[in-house]
Amino acid sequence: MLAISALSTQYVQVPVTNTEGINPISDVVQFAFIGPYATTTQAADYPPTVSTVWTNGSWLSGATTPTAQILVGPSGGAITLGVGSYQVWLKVEDSPETPILWSGPALVY
Repeated sequence: MLAISALSTQYVQVPVTNTEGINPISDVVQFAFIGPYATTTQAADYPPTVSTVWTNGSWLSGATTPTAQILVGPSGGAITLGVGSYQVWLKVEDSPETPILWSGPALVY
């Protein structure tokens, strides 16, 4: 589980391994942090919906496995997360598919 301080500004990086031999790094990648909730169990009950807010990320250059990343935090992050438990989701906009992939839980303390 990812655990970061609410005061920290840092990259959250997610390897994307479910690509079936396709290199997605030319595709738009976005992140959703669903929460905050009191516990990771509670957060697991809430997958993305049509009203989920997605925030643009980028691809880590030079990685052997395609790795999406987003800068989070209060000092210039693309998104600032409050204290609590989140579910991290990733969306890769490709054609004709747009996979939405669960990355895992995140704890912000």
